[in-house]
Amino acid sequence: MIKFETIFIFVGLLFLSSCSIISKKNIIHGKYWTFNSDEIMTLNGPLNVESSKEFFAMMSPKVNTLVLTSTGGDVESGLQIGQHIYQNKINIIVKGYCASSCANYLFVAGYTKTVIQNSWVGWHGAVTPMLKELPEMFKKAGLDNKQIALHMKKFLKFSKDELMFYRQLGINSKLLSDSHIMGENKKIIKQMEEGQYKAYMWCPNRSVLESYGLKGIKEFWYPKTKQNLIKLGLDKKVLLIESLPIDI
Repeated sequence: MIKFETIFIFVGLLFLSSCSIISKKNIIHGKYWTFNSDEIMTLNGPLNVESSKEFFAMMSPKVNTLVLTSTGGDVESGLQIGQHIYQNKINIIVKGYCASSCANYLFVAGYTKTVIQNSWVGWHGAVTPMLKELPEMFKKAGLDNKQIALHMKKFLKFSKDELMFYRQLGINSKLLSDSHIMGENKKIIKQMEEGQYKAYMWCPNRSVLESYGLKGIKEFWYPKTKQNLIKLGLDKKVLLIESLPIDI
């Protein structure tokens, strides 16, 4: 069975391509990014090649804060933006949710990290912990051996970049592999198959994230109970999980 996060990341990875920086224009409001002020930009939407190009086209040296509302998406676009955030010491504020690639690459890269009330940050896997599963996944998707080899070459390179990024941040990449094990949970698989949820995310609290090496957490709102956390994801049919091992 192909697990949900495998499908999700596979779809994003099929968009792997170079994301060149287009010429800068005096843009105030883009399709994905908006200037709140000279120093603050807001993302409302997915991470993909288009939103990445828009980010670099609109980005100004004055920007010191990004406000994020994103379900994630393309991993390469996420990593490119995350590297820029880290290199330029940009602060991150999560408003609503920052999931998947948004958490993997943007949130962790923030110089300071803030999660405002009724917001959540969620992980459900990454490229590196699923490398062993990719060949079989590609085979089931109908790719021939030559195509599989070509894709694996790209993903192996990305995995090296992903691990290097986490080393630069001083964060234990076990954060990614630990979130990946949720795909083995039979209860979650059943709930996904029955259509109870469209996605699932592991939402560790501040102390857990700091144990992996995340620094610069300024404010981190978190629900008081597991039930309150679950309620936050119901409007989008996302199962939000409080702890590992999984207790649902």
